[in-house]
Amino acid sequence: MELGDNYFDPTKLKAAPSETLTLKLENGGKATHTFTIDSLSIDKTLQPGEEAAVDISPSQAGALTYRCRFHGGSSNMKGTLTVGQGGPAGAGGSSTPKPAGGYSGGY
Repeated sequence: MELGDNYFDPTKLKAAPSETLTLKLENGGKATHTFTIDSLSIDKTLQPGEEAAVDISPSQAGALTYRCRFHGGSSNMKGTLTVGQGGPAGAGGSSTPKPAGGYSGGY
């Protein structure tokens, strides 16, 4: 998953209840960002250029919001993890247009 300056890519993820989803996070921006899911007590801070992995293990079906604590007010610095709504785990196929000059790495 790419964390850029004022966006996440992708903005929609899917997982099954009780399944562990491991996301590779990559901060391609110039600012410090976080990957935060408050309801699961996940809060990973990444410095510019830093990569990390985070394990997500939701126990119940529903929609969970992930966000950047520093830039979550931006409409593109948040996304949704849908748990238990069918389909394969991982990226839900939706991405947000990146600002000009945005990082082009994968997740």
